[in-house]
Amino acid sequence: DEAIQIQALWEMLAENACYESGWPEAQLQCSVDESCWVRGHLNTLAQALENMLRNAIRHSPAGGVVHLGGRRDGNYWHLWLEDQGGGVAQEDLERIFLPFTRLDGSRPGNGGFGLGLSIARNAVQRQGGKLWAQNTKHGLRINMRLLADKTPV
Repeated sequence: DEAIQIQALWEMLAENACYESGWPEAQLQCSVDESCWVRGHLNTLAQALENMLRNAIRHSPAGGVVHLGGRRDGNYWHLWLEDQGGGVAQEDLERIFLPFTRLDGSRPGNGGFGLGLSIARNAVQRQGGKLWAQNTKHGLRINMRLLADKTPV
């Protein structure tokens, strides 16, 4: 268990994702304040966020924006990753976290084995957090609730 600054973690993951996917850096946005520190296992949380980021990029249209936002909520940080891929059917919002689940093309993009969000949820839950999905006007929002670090910055 260690203190993890989400903004620094995002910058590293976004740089790698841009390099590997060819996405322009301007399309991966973060509005999480530098005061966002959470408690957890760095490698596990990095894997979870990377899986969510890759999924968001894969399912967003060319020119789309993937955005990480968040706010402090008591002893937790509520973070969310939003894409512009059109969302998923309401009845699939929980199913997308099951291993080997791939939806029937209702979202743009392809590839993968349907493990990324399942791994991400398991990783977040092992750190005492929560991971869930909801549709927005423009796409899918993956929400995370993580324990805030109590160490003053």
